[in-house]
Amino acid sequence: MENPILVKAIHAYTPVNNDELKLAKNDIISVAQKDEGGWWEGTLNGKSGWFPSNYVVELDDLDGSDVVSNGNASTPMTSLEVSASQRIEYKRMVLADLIESENAHIMELQGMWDNYLLPLRNAEILKPTDYDILVGNIPEILQYHSSILVQLKKEQAKSHKDQRVGKLFLEGALKLESVHKTYCSNHPKAIQVLERHNDALKEFMESKGARQPGVLVLIVTLSQPFRRLEKYPTMLQELERHIEENHKDRGDLQRSIEYYKQIDKNCGVIRKQKEMELEVLGGTIKGWEGTDVSLLGEIYHMNLVHIGPDLQPRYFVLFANTLLILTYVPESNSLVYEGKIPVSGILLTNVPDKENTINSFEIAGPMLEPILVRCSSKESKDTWLEQLTRILQLNRFPSFSASPQQSFGHLTPPVQAWNIARLRPAPPFNPFLSDCLRNVTKPKVSKADKSSSTSSLHAGINGNISLPMPPVTNEDDLAVLSIVDAFCTKTRQISASISPAIIVKPALPSGPEKLPRTLTDLVMLLGEEVRSLKAAMVKVSGQLEEEQKARKTMHNLITTNCKTCGCVSYKP
Repeated sequence: MENPILVKAIHAYTPVNNDELKLAKNDIISVAQKDEGGWWEGTLNGKSGWFPSNYVVELDDLDGSDVVSNGNASTPMTSLEVSASQRIEYKRMVLADLIESENAHIMELQGMWDNYLLPLRNAEILKPTDYDILVGNIPEILQYHSSILVQLKKEQAKSHKDQRVGKLFLEGALKLESVHKTYCSNHPKAIQVLERHNDALKEFMESKGARQPGVLVLIVTLSQPFRRLEKYPTMLQELERHIEENHKDRGDLQRSIEYYKQIDKNCGVIRKQKEMELEVLGGTIKGWEGTDVSLLGEIYHMNLVHIGPDLQPRYFVLFANTLLILTYVPESNSLVYEGKIPVSGILLTNVPDKENTINSFEIAGPMLEPILVRCSSKESKDTWLEQLTRILQLNRFPSFSASPQQSFGHLTPPVQAWNIARLRPAPPFNPFLSDCLRNVTKPKVSKADKSSSTSSLHAGINGNISLPMPPVTNEDDLAVLSIVDAFCTKTRQISASISPAIIVKPALPSGPEKLPRTLTDLVMLLGEEVRSLKAAMVKVSGQLEEEQKARKTMHNLITTNCKTCGCVSYKP
C-alpha cells in the first residue's frame, strides 16, 4: 500500500461551499487527489473535501514508520497495512452486494413489466389513460437502473485504487432524481386507478399466476422504485466506511451520500403533496361549503406556506381562478377550509428579504386586506410567484394563453397621450365633395391663418402633434365626448398602476408623474371596476339571503311559541 500524502495547514480556511474542508492552522490533512487548478482533495477528521493548495505545505520529513491520522494520532505502519487489506476486502464485499441488489431490483421490475403490465395493455380492462397512469414511467426507470448496473460492473472490474463508485453515483444523481420525481408524483394517481378497478385487476393478476390477493402483488411492485431509492444512502455509507482517507473516491462518496438522502426526502415530499392534492380534489375538506372542489379545475400548485405576522402554517392550493387556503390538522390527518381568494383581482408584491420577511411576498386586492406570505425557501417563493403570475396572465389575456412567452408591451402605445380626438369618428366619404375637389385648386393660406387654424385644430401634448380634425357640429356629441374626456383625465392617476404587462407590482414613482393612457387601459380599468362590483354584489346577495333565512326562522319560532302558549292571539 502506498504511503498517504500528508500536508499541514499554515493558514486557517473557512469553506465557501459545502464540499470544502474547514482548516485550522497546523491541521494535518491526508491528500486524496491534486487538481491542477490549485485545489486539492483530502480528509480531515473523517470528512473529505476540497481545500486550496496554497494554504498547506507537504510534510516530507515524517518518519517512515509512522503516519499521522486525523490530524493528531499516530498509528504503526504494520497495523495500518493490516487494516487497509481488511478494508479492501470489506469494500469488495459491499460493492458486490450493491451490484447484486441492483440486479435483483431490475429483475423484479422487468418481471412485473413482462408478465403483468404488458399483457394488461391488451386485456382491455383499463382505458388507455388509466393504463398510462398505472404504469407511469417504469420503462424509463428500468432503462436508468440498467445503465447504472452496467457501469457498476465496470467499476467492479477495476483495481481498488481506480474504482470511482462515488463519482458514478454523483454523476447519475440528476437523471435519477428526475425520473423518480416523475414517478413519485404519479404514484398516488396510480393507487387511485388500482382502487377503482380493484376487482378486475385482482382477477387479472391471479389469472396470470400472481399469488392471492393478486392486486397486492401489483401494489407492492409499484412501490418498489421509491423503496429502492431510500436504500442508496445506506449502501453508499457502508462503502464509505471501508475506504481509505486518501482514496480519491472518498470525497465523491460522502457527497453522493448527502445528495441521495436529499433526493429521497424530496421524492417523499412530492408523493405526500400529490396525495394531499388528490384528497383536496376528492372533496374531503372539513368546513367546505358550496360546489364540488373538483369543479374548480386542475391544481396548478400546492404547498405549505406561513401567513400573517404570526406565521401561521397554511396550505395554498392554486386553481385556474381560485386560491384556496387550508389548514392541516395532524391529529385527525385532515384538511380544514380557511378561505378562498379570486385570483383575477389580486396584485402581487415581491417583499425584500429582511429579518422577518425572508422569502416572502404579499397578496392584495380591491376586496382583500394585504396578506404577507412566507415560503420555506427561495425556490418555493420563486415557484409561487411564477405560477401566480402565469395564472394572472391567463385570466387577463385569455386569447394569448397559447403563447405565454409573448410580449404584451406592444398593446399600449408608449408615446402619444390620450386626448379627445381619439374618440371622434372620421367623417363619412362625400362623393359630391370629391367631385368638387377635382375642379377646385387648393387655395393659398397665409402664415397668420395657418397658425390660428393649426392651434385650434391640432392637439399637441409635450411636442406631439396629431393630424387636423374637422370641427364637431353636433352639440350633443360634443357634450358626450367632453364627459368621457373628463372621466379619463380624472382617473388617469388611479389607473396608472394597472398594466397588462406587469403583474408583480413594482415600486411606484414618488412624484406626480402623468403616464400616457389609451382606450385599452380605460377598458381594462372599467373591467376591473365591474369585477369588483360583481364581487361586492355576490357578497351582499349572500348576506341578504342569510338575513332572509334568519327572519324566516325567527318568524316560525315566534309562531310556534304563540300557538303553544295559547294566551296571545298571533296573526302573521
